Amino acid sequence: MLRGHQIHQLLDVRTAAGSRRNPQFGHAALSRALEVQGINYLRLPELGGFRKPRADSRNTGWRNDSFRGFAD
Repeated sequence: MLRGHQIHQLLDVRTAAGSRRNPQFGHAALSRALEVQGINYLRLPELGGFRKPRADSRNTGWRNDSFRGFAD
């Protein structure tokens, strides 16, 4: 799909660039798969990050701050 849209580089800004459920999307595996396709992979996690929950959050049903921050 990336090559079909003439994408030559993928910038990965995920803070946590890995997955136990989908290991093919981890940064190492993804980088290798893209290289085979001639697509450059650049990881810059400092551009991403986890969202912080708002002080006035209406999403108080989430006990986990990360989930509440994402919902806000």
